[in-house]
Amino acid sequence: MLRLFVRFTVIKLAVVAALAGLLILASRRFDRLVDADRRRLLEAPRPPHPPLATEERLAGLPEPAQRYLRHAGVVGRPMVDTVRLRQACRMRPGPGRFTFPLVAEQWYSVEPPGFIWDATVPFIGIPVVRGRDGYLEGRGMMTIRGGSLIPFVDASGPEM
Repeated sequence: MLRLFVRFTVIKLAVVAALAGLLILASRRFDRLVDADRRRLLEAPRPPHPPLATEERLAGLPEPAQRYLRHAGVVGRPMVDTVRLRQACRMRPGPGRFTFPLVAEQWYSVEPPGFIWDATVPFIGIPVVRGRDGYLEGRGMMTIRGGSLIPFVDASGPEM
């Protein structure tokens, strides 16, 4: 009886270890996909010298935005051409629905216009859902996978 218990315990541990290994490998593959997108976005040719923020450029903005930008000291400085954001939050898929944790990183490019968003829904450190959203080289895309493996959404093209 003890041998049977030990045998089932070993089998359970082997299955859990195999699943964890599969999730890790799938997550690394998803990371490589996002890294390739990010490189294409950030390594795209840009204007050699970003234009400077000037009073003339501010003139078309709402007055509160003009005041803020002047106070922040942007006038006379180069315009921003890329942005990187990190997010950690709880998402709610709809009113009155449950919430779940989400960590994400997003990269934006002004010229050429584009963005890449890489999101993970973790559960005890395991990436149970991975998402990638973006607009790159004039095309939109969205991929959402369970465990980085099972496709829930995989769409791309002009309509995106």
